[in-house]
Order: sequence, then structure tokens, then C-alpha cells
Amino acid sequence: MKDLLKTNNHIYGYTNEFFTIPLTPKLVDVAITLAETDYQLSSHLTSINPDYIIPSSKSFYESKFKLHDIPYASDLMIKTNLQDRKVSGIDELIKLYNESGTLISPYKVPIRYVDKSYLYGTISFQIPNILEENFLKQISLFVRWIELSKQTTIFSPVSYVHELMHLELTRIKGSITNYLHSELLSIFIELVYAYENNENGILLRQVLINRLNYFLYEFDNLFKYYYEKEKGLDEYQAAISSKYLVSILMALNLFDLYTHSNNSVKKEIINKIQQVLDGTKQLEDILNELDISYDNSLDYNLFQKQLQL
Repeated sequence: MKDLLKTNNHIYGYTNEFFTIPLTPKLVDVAITLAETDYQLSSHLTSINPDYIIPSSKSFYESKFKLHDIPYASDLMIKTNLQDRKVSGIDELIKLYNESGTLISPYKVPIRYVDKSYLYGTISFQIPNILEENFLKQISLFVRWIELSKQTTIFSPVSYVHELMHLELTRIKGSITNYLHSELLSIFIELVYAYENNENGILLRQVLINRLNYFLYEFDNLFKYYYEKEKGLDEYQAAISSKYLVSILMALNLFDLYTHSNNSVKKEIINKIQQVLDGTKQLEDILNELDISYDNSLDYNLFQKQLQL
């Protein structure tokens, strides 16, 4: 499993040596306090037409960011068997692989609707079966499709804007250096979308509660990894839980700064994120500039304050 985590480093440009966070007293305290918070997701879900998802998301992004064309796995790439190609060396193989894909607008990436929970969203990437380190470090990451739940509700655009941010961030290898931060901006942007499309005060509250529940779910997994070995959670699963715990807390901290700032500061935050999307800064640079850290995000009051909106 450690090899799989190191492969993630090569593919995405992370630099982690450690992938799993400890169960510190402060983290445990935050989890216990949140577990005592009595909030439930609404059982009433407003259905929407799937045709609404892309236009609403595109309008939201265009009001804030300039998104870039992203690497897309063309039919040629999918059909190309690299292991059967005769090349002079690894550099030629990398060139062959990268040139067999294409670039498209993120809004043109196909969406597949699957039989999953209404909150579901993920991306399918074209991952080659060549695991040589130098190859993985230099190839582009090509998307194949986005998956969303076929139960299209008011949450569907939230999931979609989340996945679009992932596409932008994976476009430039190393835009995020810390694996534990890899969900941070995607969670932040789903919160901002819900904040700006918060009719009747319902959507944002439900997105926040979903993230609270997900935080508790991943905390429970991490607890099992450390103290209930018979549950069979391995290091890779513990790393995923660590990633979500850190990213949720830091995204909420950034979102709290955003929602309690004037328009000038809001614009500054958006401009800093644009620099990450443009490849002129790394995510960790702007987190330092905004004083957003894991330590100062370990605060259950962030959840409670936002849930009162």
C-alpha cells in the first residue's frame, strides 16, 4: 500500500513522505463535539433536470475564474498499447503518450450518470499500466469522464463544481504538493457554490451537514485503523481518511474567512486560487499567505458558526 501512495505522489506531483495524520487530543475533541451536534440531512430532495447542471456550474465558475482546457483521453490514447510500442527510451515514450491525448473544455468532459447516492461524484482518469517512476512523473493526467448520481437533485451541481475543480488542479502536476490538501479547494468551491445558490437557506446548510457527517465517518475509519486492527483498514484507507479530515477542516476555515470578509478580500481569495489554477503558485503558497493551516482549522466552532447561517 505504501507503494500505491508513492505512485500517487508521482502521478499528481505530491511530495509526501507521510500520508496518515495522528489522532491528537485536539482532533479527538473536535470529533466528539461534532458527534454530539444534532443535525441531519433533509429527507426531502428537490429533483432537477440534468440539463441544468452544466449551465448553472459554468455560470458560477465564469463569474469568478478563468478555467483552462484540460487533458482528455482521446480514442487514440485509449487504444494505444504503450507496452507494444518500440521506442528509443523513456523520453520518447512520454512524448508519445502525452501527444496521443487532446485538450478540451472542462464543460465538454462527458458525464456518466450512475446508480449511486445523490451526493456521489468522481472522475475517471486514464491511468497507464506503466509504473516506472520517471514516466509517471512526466506524463499528463488525462480525464475520461465525470460520474454523477443519476438521481439528479439540487446537490448535483455541487458535486459537479467539486469535480471541475479537481480537473483544473490535476491539469498542472504539483499544483498541490501535500496529498492531505488534495480535497481542500474542491470542498471550498462546493461550499461557495452552495453559499451563492442558497435559496431559502437550504442548500448551504445541507452541504455543511453533509461535510460534517463525512468528517465523522472518516474520523471513525481513522480510529479503527489505529485502535481496531481487526477491522482490516490498511494504510491506504487511513491515508484517504486523513486527506478528507484535513481538507474538510481547512476548506471550512477558508470558507469561513471568505464568508466573513468584505468584497475586496473575497476577490483577493479568488485571485489567489486563480494563480493556482494558472500554475503560477502552489496551493500551499496561498494557504500560507491567508494563514490557513491544519492547526488553526482544528476548531469545531467553524462548523457551528456556519450552520447558524
